[in-house]
Amino acid sequence: MSSSSDPILLTPAEAADVLRVDRVTVEDLIQRGRIAALKVGTEWRIPTAAVSEFLSQGLQEQQLISLRRVLENPTEWARHLLEQPELANEIEAKEFPRGSLGEMLQRGLAALRAEATSRNVIPLRRREEQ
Repeated sequence: MSSSSDPILLTPAEAADVLRVDRVTVEDLIQRGRIAALKVGTEWRIPTAAVSEFLSQGLQEQQLISLRRVLENPTEWARHLLEQPELANEIEAKEFPRGSLGEMLQRGLAALRAEATSRNVIPLRRREEQ
């Protein structure tokens, strides 16, 4: 983010340009302690490293949110597991203790297989007698 010509300290407006938000948002982030900053006289100054750190933390938080969604949903795990059919078959064939990761994966695989089967079923109607 920084080269020898980049400033070491940014104003809230400059940091807002980098983050593509408005100045008020940056000042709010400073007040909430999300971006490190210091006061020079009456004005806030933000180290460029603090902006980089804020972006890095934000990316990590988003990755954790995504990971949490996947971990909470055995069917999502199973979708990824089906990309390796040999491993999926091996997991389905084994017995795992109740509540274990293996058992959770088996439930996810079973749910996916049931979902796939139900999509292939065509409901039949009885012919009305004439």
